[in-house]
Amino acid sequence: MLGSSIMQIARDAGAFVWFTLERPNYLSLDQSAGVVFSRATALEIRRRSEVLLPLMDPDWKILAGLRAGSGGGRKNEAASRPLTPEKLIQVCADPQLGFVISSAKAGFDPLRHEHAGAWKDWNLYDCRKVRSAASALSYAAAST
Repeated sequence: MLGSSIMQIARDAGAFVWFTLERPNYLSLDQSAGVVFSRATALEIRRRSEVLLPLMDPDWKILAGLRAGSGGGRKNEAASRPLTPEKLIQVCADPQLGFVISSAKAGFDPLRHEHAGAWKDWNLYDCRKVRSAASALSYAAAST
C-alpha cells in the first residue's frame, strides 16, 4: 500500500472489518495489545504475523515506538506488498483466516464494496473459495 490515504485506510481497517463487514479482524494492533499479558496471545499474534508475511511485514508498533524514542527513527507503518493470486492462496491456506480485503484484483470472484467512501471498489476475498479453487488447481496439475 502506498500513499498517506492508504495508510489512513490501514489504520481504519479494524473498524471497517468489524462494523461494516461484521467480521472479526484476523490481525490488528488493537487485538495484539494482550501480548504483554499472555504468552498464548503473543504466540498467536506471532503465528498470524508469519501467515501474513507474503502481504506485509509485522507491525510491531510498541517496539517501533521504543526504537523511535531512542533515536532509531523507524517508521511506524508496516511495509506491505501487492496482493497476487499466489499470495492470496498462500495466506488463505490458514484455516483460521476467513477473508482478505484488498483493493487489488486477484481473481477468485470477490465481493466488491460499491458504496461511496474510502473503501469503494475494494474486494472481499472469501478464503474458503480460495482454498477450494487452489485445491482444484493442485488436483488438476497433479492429474496431468
